[in-house]
Amino acid sequence: ALSREDVPTAPYIATLNVQSQPDNEESALLQSKPKEKVEGQAGELGTAVNMACNIMGGALLVLPTAMMNASAVPGMILIVVFGLFSCSTMVMLTDCSEVLQCF
Repeated sequence: ALSREDVPTAPYIATLNVQSQPDNEESALLQSKPKEKVEGQAGELGTAVNMACNIMGGALLVLPTAMMNASAVPGMILIVVFGLFSCSTMVMLTDCSEVLQCF
């Protein structure tokens, strides 16, 4: 097991390779200008697909176990109820974004 003294601290990590001289390739990389950060490039379709993947990802992993534990009829009822909750939440979020003009 590691003790607290065995783990390097942040200042030690930051100063590890300060004394080494970069070769030609490294110096060219260091002298190049960093790329500008591009914001706001996601379209409506990409955003919708991303949201659908995030929403369905966890649910698809848990759904078989939930259905097994709840049985068929209560499980189906719960799926419909929580689907309606999810739909109403999405409608509320889109209405708020329209009112506030936050896209």
